[in-house]
Amino acid sequence: MFNLLEKLHDEPRRSPPPLSENAEVVDFNLFSSDTQGSSASPVSASPVSASPVSRAESLKKFSKAQSLKQSRRWDNIDQRWVVNPAHRESSRPSAASLEIRKQRELDSATETAKRAKSAVNALRLRQSQALQNESNMEAARLSLEAKMKSWSSEYGKKKALPALLASLHMVIFPEANWKPVCLSDLLTESKIRKIYLRASLCVHPDKTRNLKAEKRFVAARIFDALTQAKAATQEDNNRR
Repeated sequence: MFNLLEKLHDEPRRSPPPLSENAEVVDFNLFSSDTQGSSASPVSASPVSASPVSRAESLKKFSKAQSLKQSRRWDNIDQRWVVNPAHRESSRPSAASLEIRKQRELDSATETAKRAKSAVNALRLRQSQALQNESNMEAARLSLEAKMKSWSSEYGKKKALPALLASLHMVIFPEANWKPVCLSDLLTESKIRKIYLRASLCVHPDKTRNLKAEKRFVAARIFDALTQAKAATQEDNNRR
């Protein structure tokens, strides 16, 4: 082995052959400089293959896709997602689809205007009815206020509950179907309470909302007078 080494050492070093005119220069930049544990292999003289897509180009494509996705909007007419014209890559819609779209928009606008007009008319009708009702109630108050005041009070003092129930037939309207009661039927608290509940049910606002203004005014005054008299009676009983 030592003889072989001495022989190789004694041999003169050979210089590389000169390059011919048609020889290709090797690009040493294509060798991997950071490979570990492997020696660089010589590169053949074949043409260099195309390099992969760079990071900048990948980011550009990703940004374009995100921009196209974010430019979508919901079409209420066609009921689908569409792309804004600035980002649209497809061809323009046909004339037939544009005509259908215009007709749908026109029908939608017409229906909206019709509903708005109907709502405005209903609101005006309710306001007119409310004004008419207030006017009728004011007229009823002017004509019936004195009568209802004389029934609910005497000499400036409010009547007791039994007296109101005994004279209720003098002011109540016929539609209530009220049967007159005597003072002899109002001697006990249980009878007073029973007749009071029956009278309150006859003139309750929920029962008289569809009557005329005069009858609604009478029912409201009777209901208020009976409620105040009942509260005064309970107050006197608590004091005892």
